[in-house]
Amino acid sequence: MTAISPFRRLLVATGLSSFGDGVRWIAMPLMATQLTDDPRLIAGVLIADRLPWLLFLLPGGALADRFDRLRMRVVLDGFRAVLGTAFVVLAATGHAGLSMIYAVTVLMASADAIVDSSSMALVPALVEPDELEHAAGHLQGTEIVTRDLLGPALGGVLFTFGLVVPLAVDAVSFAVSAAVAARDRAAEAQRVAMDAIGVSSQDEAERLERRVRVLSDRLEETEDRLDAALEQIRELRKELKGQKSEKTGSKDQA
Repeated sequence: MTAISPFRRLLVATGLSSFGDGVRWIAMPLMATQLTDDPRLIAGVLIADRLPWLLFLLPGGALADRFDRLRMRVVLDGFRAVLGTAFVVLAATGHAGLSMIYAVTVLMASADAIVDSSSMALVPALVEPDELEHAAGHLQGTEIVTRDLLGPALGGVLFTFGLVVPLAVDAVSFAVSAAVAARDRAAEAQRVAMDAIGVSSQDEAERLERRVRVLSDRLEETEDRLDAALEQIRELRKELKGQKSEKTGSKDQA
């Protein structure tokens, strides 16, 4: 079985979370129509969904540069899944008022802006440099199709089956996205660990090589000293032989 590349998993996670954003974008105003007839309050839900993008898109990029991007994505998608599930329970029990719709919309959209920034920042680390432009375009296209086309269209259809149905789909999409991103993070952590092991092994090999060189140099020095000592011994032997020869000659003369 062919393994899914990290970039493909990022595409899947992005598509799922963007789809959930699109469902929420249409479901929240429709839900607001069940609580008020004031068009300004209903339009305010749409504004609450878009305003965080102006406030958090650039700071989200800074956060993506400062913190672990995959971990941040897993945490935020998990947060949106939990928040969406809690909101489904409140809506199903009739405890979700208009102020709750505004609060959940702002929180969801804020997380969306940060996740979107971190997703784009992840691309250079997941593809080759010559594939970067194509990958970035593919990721942006996935976001547009799922968030701006498929999500709102299906969200409107799901709303006809029940008030909480699109909200439940929204929560599930974030839960699955968090799971996919978590798997991607696990794979990244394994890769980093393997790289660390490789670096450690390389460092150990370099240390052993240095020790071998030091021992080799010392062995050569020892051999040189032995050669010098042997030469001195030869010289001493010659001197001793010369002295013995002189003594023998003196005795013969005597």
